[in-house]
Amino acid sequence: GLTTLSWVVTVTAAPNIETEVLSFSIPEQTKEGILDVSNQTISIEVALGTNITALIPGFTLSNGSTAFVESVEQISGITSRDFTSDVNYTITAEDGLTTLSWVVTVTTAPNIETEVLSFSIPEQTEEEILDVSNQTISIEVALGTNITALIPTITLSRGATISPSSGMTQDFTSAVTYTTVAENGTTIQNWIVNIIIEADLINPEIISAVQPEIYKAGTSEVALSINAIDNVGLKEVTFHSRFANKNDFASISLESTDEVFEHTIAEQDVTNIGMEYFFLARDEAGNSISSDTTIMVLEYSAETGPPIPNLSSGGLPTNWRMFSIPFTLYDNHVATMIESKLGAYDKSKWRIVHYNNDTDKFIEYKQGLSVIERGKAYWLNSVESVDIPMGPGKGAGETIDNLATISLQKGWNQIGNPYPFDVLWSNILTYNNTTGIGGLKVYQGGTSLLESNILKAFSGGYVFADEATILQIPMGNVSSVISKKQKNAGDWILNFQVESGQFSNLISGLGMQNKASASKDQFDKIRVPRYNKFIDITFEHREYYAPNFAMDIVPLAEEYTWEFNVGTNVNESQTKLVWSIPEIHSGKKLMLYDEAKNVVIDMQEETTYSFETTNTKGFKVVYGNEAYIVSEVGQNIILGNNYPNPVLDKTTIPFTILNTEDSYQIKLTIYSMVGEEIKVITNKKLSQGTYAIEWNSTDYSGKLVSPGIYIYQLEAVSKNEKLSISEKMIIK
Repeated sequence: GLTTLSWVVTVTAAPNIETEVLSFSIPEQTKEGILDVSNQTISIEVALGTNITALIPGFTLSNGSTAFVESVEQISGITSRDFTSDVNYTITAEDGLTTLSWVVTVTTAPNIETEVLSFSIPEQTEEEILDVSNQTISIEVALGTNITALIPTITLSRGATISPSSGMTQDFTSAVTYTTVAENGTTIQNWIVNIIIEADLINPEIISAVQPEIYKAGTSEVALSINAIDNVGLKEVTFHSRFANKNDFASISLESTDEVFEHTIAEQDVTNIGMEYFFLARDEAGNSISSDTTIMVLEYSAETGPPIPNLSSGGLPTNWRMFSIPFTLYDNHVATMIESKLGAYDKSKWRIVHYNNDTDKFIEYKQGLSVIERGKAYWLNSVESVDIPMGPGKGAGETIDNLATISLQKGWNQIGNPYPFDVLWSNILTYNNTTGIGGLKVYQGGTSLLESNILKAFSGGYVFADEATILQIPMGNVSSVISKKQKNAGDWILNFQVESGQFSNLISGLGMQNKASASKDQFDKIRVPRYNKFIDITFEHREYYAPNFAMDIVPLAEEYTWEFNVGTNVNESQTKLVWSIPEIHSGKKLMLYDEAKNVVIDMQEETTYSFETTNTKGFKVVYGNEAYIVSEVGQNIILGNNYPNPVLDKTTIPFTILNTEDSYQIKLTIYSMVGEEIKVITNKKLSQGTYAIEWNSTDYSGKLVSPGIYIYQLEAVSKNEKLSISEKMIIK
């Protein structure tokens, strides 16, 4: 019971035989790895682009076990490995005897990029333009390249595919859509490819052209043509034409024969106006070239020249006509053109005259006039009716871009229309923007002188210029920026027309204007040179170098008296003045005073006055209040001369009452030379005005009085005045 002994008891656990990989990870992995315990595999995916040749995995193992790769122990989080290919990890259990192999596979994530890295074709002329932002590709190829069958070479993002594929023949006439699919098989992108043909900057070429300037009148037709080519190919050739006086060209497309493009024209395409034309060749790129612009005119022979229009015949004063020739005559001598048709110059058979500014006289054939000049007009009268052709010659060839001109000398000019169509005088003045040139004076029918805005074709008129100048003659309408003249308060104009038989003059008048001057100004008109039978009105202004005014406009005034003469060589018994009634200042009067006949006419009540024709007859027109009127004519009541006188059967006795305040008892009595009362022809109360009493040459019994000299007496009685006036008449 006393003896003891100690024993040591050791209890040990059997060593672990497990070889499990409990976890395996790499910092670069993109998602949780796949650890397959059954098959001892580990799969890990790392981001695209990761360097997998030196990855350091972290792992946990069964208790007591260790990991080896190719007998080299692997330390979690420390040992680096190359995972380019699968790596075999051998796990040795704690017992040192049990082992198990694990295969670790590291893969990179599939590519999601759909980029086209390059796109080229052999025919391109410069590097392609690859727009990644907008997914477009533009490539320029040489001019003339057949873009219907091009073979592109394409490189893409790694693993991506494209359709249509690289190396496949493609038609690039229009844009082509290429579709790329990324390596992941789901990401898709469309790319638009445009093949651009190098710009064609070369104009077509005109090798030759047939563009004549002359069309012979009477020819059936004329062919015009050009020979045109292009480096790539012509799209069209067109013919463009217009009449010389028009703005817009008309065009027509032409067909070719062996690169020759032809257009045929007829005489009506040219006319006496002329035709301006050119050819235009254009290629597909829009490059173009035009031929020279040509003006074609008609050429006339002596036989085909049109006759001078609107001439008259008969040799009478009413047969004078003014003409002009707008063509370029090859021989413009009067002898050749006119004398050869009308016979040797004989003033009793035919005459031609022209106003000469240098001498202020009319010159005629054989006496200073020898040629017909374009831009001038001439008077012609012939007993015999003969056509006078305007040839040989041709159209002058002006266009709206190359205008005819007329030279004006200081003073009167007898101008002719340089064109074979009417032009507006107002357009001419506006276009030239000049002052000091008067209106156009023309003769209508050779007998009526008037102011016109139309310079008629083949005719002419008179123009007065304050200074010498050259006018360009526009062919069409001219836009004017000149504002319309405003009428100032107090301005007024009275227009006269004077006529005798078939002859008349409508360009005279008088008036007042705020901006007028006492001498020549823009409102006045100078009397037209006299020729043939004339009738006109003249206001004399000796202070001016051209002293004979036809229109006399003076500054505004409270009172004024105009003096003028009516002149004529027309062989008619009566001449008549006709006027428009002006709007004069309230309280003023306007009276026409025939001094010779002692007749006063109220021009605001009457619009005509007739008188016996004489070579020159003087008148006054008096403007002002009643007192001024009386002071100018001399009395309140005026007894005029009877007309006609001598008297054949009946006569008219005029008288005027100027006083506006009083009325008069008027008694008009006829007496014999011995004082015997023949007849009282009126006896009544009358107020201010102009009166005309007719007497039929009979006495109280109704019998015609005997031939002889008689007296007519006017007795006027008012509350303030009593007077008696007598005149004589002859009864035949």
